[in-house]
Amino acid sequence: MATPLQITLRDLEALGLEDEAGRPLVESEVLLPECEMELLPLAFGETDFASRRIVEHPFPGAWNETLYRPAPVRLYRLRNACVHSSAGVTMVANRLIAETLQHVYPPDHGMEVDPNSGFTRLQSTVIRRAGTRAVHLLAAGAFNYYHWQIDTIARLSMLPDRHRDDLFLVPPLDLAFQKDTLTQLAGHRPMHLHAIGTAESVLVDELILVPNLSGYGYYPRPEMLAVFDQMIAAASPGAPHRRLYVERTRSPKRRLENEADIIALLVAAGYEILDLDSMSLIEQVRCFAEATHVVGPHGAGLTNLVFCQPGTLMCELQMDSYMNWLFRRLANLRGVRYGCILGEIEGPWEPVWPHNRSWRISLETVRETLQGAGFLA
Repeated sequence: MATPLQITLRDLEALGLEDEAGRPLVESEVLLPECEMELLPLAFGETDFASRRIVEHPFPGAWNETLYRPAPVRLYRLRNACVHSSAGVTMVANRLIAETLQHVYPPDHGMEVDPNSGFTRLQSTVIRRAGTRAVHLLAAGAFNYYHWQIDTIARLSMLPDRHRDDLFLVPPLDLAFQKDTLTQLAGHRPMHLHAIGTAESVLVDELILVPNLSGYGYYPRPEMLAVFDQMIAAASPGAPHRRLYVERTRSPKRRLENEADIIALLVAAGYEILDLDSMSLIEQVRCFAEATHVVGPHGAGLTNLVFCQPGTLMCELQMDSYMNWLFRRLANLRGVRYGCILGEIEGPWEPVWPHNRSWRISLETVRETLQGAGFLA
């Protein structure tokens, strides 16, 4: 199955294509308009990076940003759609939808791109039909806790109630947190699911898609918190009273070489050390909803900030060659007071993709910063 280069949903809708019955192949409606989000300044720790050697995401100078503008949120109705792989790559009228290609690495998703023509071949091992109407709840990287919650599950906050009983297209749900999330959200109203494998394609008469809800995490908006509020209510947390450190000792990526020293400091101050891989989702929700202080290196576990209460203090340990402000922005949505401490990559400094590099952070700087901000009192 071959297809030409990608096209955006807005451009595809503008073509005015119709099916055999004369219905538009692409229709959309605005769910939320563009808005302005005030971004509070860094509350403590390092607050001025103008002269620091850093690599920032989403763009250089983001540390000093005071507001951002999330794009409008639209719901698209796509007729005669093909949805391919667990990443949810979508094709309509023999055109690939650009919004469904973010973070997609073709060889991992049964796709082959011709280097000369740019055409993409979907190498489907199985092609199935999934009924008359289905909701797209897929994203590349949904095996990662952050991408699962923010790129996929958060979309349910925007989904009109008329689609709650539709079929949901999901990844294979091999991970406990994926199953636990859907179980909590379904409650007494079961969700009808169709899991799509790595190289499987599914044909849908009518596909419901809310794409790119938060600019892939960099431009979150408060409305997306509704689904996480539902999960907090299900966890029945007590009043905030816990101080948490989110460890990354088992992660091979961006290894913090002196993390044991940081943990020892915080254990002595009465912090709980969380190994999130060993916790159920409901335990994670309850822990963060009951937190007064959160400390941790940048990593997917900090996605749980969406469960924190306003006024919680959060200190993120950041790496100089990969300063990523996703969690500052999530904290901002929840009224969490956010600050960070900067560590340094080990070995030669170079502005490259750092996930296989280790780093180190000054224990004395951590101690002084946390003491001054009230984390160690």
